Amino acid sequence: MRKIRLSIYVFKQKAMKNLICILLMFVIVSTSFSQKAGWQWQNPYLLGNDLNSIFMTGPQGWAVGDEGTLLHTETEWYDYEVVDLGTTENLNCVYMSAVSGRGWIVGNNGAIYFTNDYGETWLKQNSGTHQDLYSVTGIDGECIWVCGDNVILHAFHYGETWEWINSTYHSRFFAVDQKDCQEIWISGEAGLVISTKDAGISWQLHPTPVTYNLYSIDVVPYGDYRACGHQAVITSSSDAGDTWIKENETTFLDLYDVDTKGIVGPAYAVGSKGTILETLNGGSTWAQIESPTINTLNDVCFRKAIYPLVNQVFAVGWYGLILKKEEPEEAEFEIMNERPLHIMQSVDFISADTGWAVGGDKVTLSGTKEGIILHTADGGITWEKQLTIPDILNCVDFINKTEGWAVGANGIIKHTTNGGYSWKTQTSPLYGQLNAVCFIDENNGWIVSRDNWGEIVHTTDGGSTWIRQTPPTHNALVDVFFINADKGWIVGMDSTILRTTDGGQTWLRCDLVVSNNHFFRSVYFIDELHGWTVGVYGIIMLTNDGGITWQEINSGFSESLFSVCFVDPDNGWATGSDGTILRSIDGGYTWFKQYSGIFRNTMASIHFANLNDGWVCGEGGNIKGTKNGGFWNEPGTFLRNKLDRPINDLTETSDILTVDFPDIKSSGYLLVGLEVMIDSIMHTRAGDLEISLSHSGITETLVSTVSDPGANFLWTKLTDEASKMITDGVAPFSGNHKPFHPLTAFNGMDPGGEWILKIYDGKTGHTGALNAWGIKPLFEKIVAINKPIPYEGKSKIQLLQNIPNPFSGITKINWISEISGFTTLKVFNVHGQLITTLKNAYMTKGEYFVDFDGSQLNAGVYYFQLRVGDYLISKKCVIL
Repeated sequence: MRKIRLSIYVFKQKAMKNLICILLMFVIVSTSFSQKAGWQWQNPYLLGNDLNSIFMTGPQGWAVGDEGTLLHTETEWYDYEVVDLGTTENLNCVYMSAVSGRGWIVGNNGAIYFTNDYGETWLKQNSGTHQDLYSVTGIDGECIWVCGDNVILHAFHYGETWEWINSTYHSRFFAVDQKDCQEIWISGEAGLVISTKDAGISWQLHPTPVTYNLYSIDVVPYGDYRACGHQAVITSSSDAGDTWIKENETTFLDLYDVDTKGIVGPAYAVGSKGTILETLNGGSTWAQIESPTINTLNDVCFRKAIYPLVNQVFAVGWYGLILKKEEPEEAEFEIMNERPLHIMQSVDFISADTGWAVGGDKVTLSGTKEGIILHTADGGITWEKQLTIPDILNCVDFINKTEGWAVGANGIIKHTTNGGYSWKTQTSPLYGQLNAVCFIDENNGWIVSRDNWGEIVHTTDGGSTWIRQTPPTHNALVDVFFINADKGWIVGMDSTILRTTDGGQTWLRCDLVVSNNHFFRSVYFIDELHGWTVGVYGIIMLTNDGGITWQEINSGFSESLFSVCFVDPDNGWATGSDGTILRSIDGGYTWFKQYSGIFRNTMASIHFANLNDGWVCGEGGNIKGTKNGGFWNEPGTFLRNKLDRPINDLTETSDILTVDFPDIKSSGYLLVGLEVMIDSIMHTRAGDLEISLSHSGITETLVSTVSDPGANFLWTKLTDEASKMITDGVAPFSGNHKPFHPLTAFNGMDPGGEWILKIYDGKTGHTGALNAWGIKPLFEKIVAINKPIPYEGKSKIQLLQNIPNPFSGITKINWISEISGFTTLKVFNVHGQLITTLKNAYMTKGEYFVDFDGSQLNAGVYYFQLRVGDYLISKKCVIL
């Protein structure tokens, strides 16, 4: 049985005795965050994020991917679970030792996660870098190496600290592998292959016969060394890397990973368009074998087993695909998690339970296409396939539980009168792409086409016959919406908005004042007056007079939008490219981005049945649903919502939020940062309000005397890291802002206990309500920061306390070293993020100092970290 579990970090003090340990606690409790909040995967289930890496040890396996995805199986992927790491960073590579149970995951923005119990618990480690990390390797849980965007890291004491290795080469290092603890190999841009035989002290460049990016390198002890990359190039060496030959090259294809089984054993390489290459003769010839998918595959691996004769091969790729090939050479790869992966173009629900989604895509490299209709009767918990046809479907529209229409390529019109259990083809007067269909009852409906010079057809008998209507344009038309039998609107290319008040007998083109020549992709009306249209490059327009006049809205987002939906004149959503979901709660005048959990895929359609129940669908078969309007807070956020607490003239409104850590003892952990979320304060004049926060006897002003007197705070985050002051914002206030006074006033306090938000309305004439607010506390615990590693004896280096400390401008950092060696002096913030490197050079023994200018940094706690050779020492400082 499939299951989803939450893995809360377990912090072991004995494993952290040698390092400053900056730990962000992601604690999930009933008052702060629910796993059912936000947007949840419905198809592909359990998830549809791209998988970037897979590692198998016997029947156990781990796969990682975009948006913090981590999957685990104990049954060779016949069954698996989703493990929540509490991150939304893209994860690029996973390594696990079957011997020691130690494993590492690396990802974007310097993310590194560590386990020493076969993945039962995971700890976030401090990599000391913001660079994207692409690959990690080790030998039985020892000698761990990581590479990434112009960075090579080597782990000490299982990653308690990471050393930045200087290779003298500058590149995006895509992959790392190793022969042993001393000999490390790395591949990168423009055919780069480098190696070290002394654990990174010196590096050698190995000329290869290619100039393409090499995304993978595979080192087989006493056997072939092989790398692959752009243009499906495969280059190999059979003499331990001294000389390299080209084994394969294919234009218009890329290979992202290669793996070899033993000495001169079989090897596989995978890449774009579902490509799988196989060699059974040591690379003399490579054959493209049959693949069960045309979607990109990112990684391939042989199963690491105690009995090496077991030859199972696994691969992962786009949309969460997991492939497996059994031992026999003639066996084929099969998809372990088969589910519809077509582009879902349209979703429509007639209630919170009953809905349909349609789409289609190429299903073979030769161009064979397939359209699909999916149906759910339980709000999307399960989806069943109702129909597959040779034509891609673009839109679906149901008027009740039984009767609906779907339209698509080649003029296809499908109609059902029994909820989709059977579909009949209706005679179409148009050929080419039918983009949208809209029915208002069993008889009256309209269809628009983008291929037929702006064609519109209309039926009054449920589609038995269709009549052409004449629009005043030849532009492509992509969406149609009618609110009743008379009033309707159509949108398309070249800033086209058409409206009718007589059922389409006559159409008028709306005169618009717009910033560019826009391509509108979706139109929606909630009544005869209030409507919205969205399109490419983030264009949003609204009307309050039935479309006679339109106002262009600057949402602040540039992603293309393909669908818009409102449930009342205030509450609406829009979705589009790169997983974008926008939300408005003020009629479309302001928008904020919701967390979709989708990294790069386009979402083509959005539909809400009510204020809470909604669905989006799009690329890769993606369907996600929400039961709370799509609202989601990051892990570690404590939230108070659905308050509706009145804010009246000349009175103070307060609310108490209690922070508790029932699963992790908080004693000894102190606040080092704070974010305050004002999810919504609905007040007709924000300039009247002064907002403060109190905790353990300390009160700090968050908002005061804002320059814009307009209305409302909508999904506002107050953080010292923001670039814009709240006093300089524009109402309605949304997004990230610096508070009126810094939140560092709470640093050093116990994060547990009561937090009190107070709102004072200082003027008369305007009232409102507090609906939701919350905080995200960041806290740390420092353990034995002065102990060197890896030696347990007396340290050979001394790092003195900076003078002055605390400071607000320049401070002097002094140190004494009794040894000569490569020396680095770095500054980190409390999140473990590298701020600057003050020294990075070989230095003889002696006394040294540097000046550090902290005048441009936010107030708070920072750390100096000095390394000389294998010795490491750290100190804390405070910027005022």
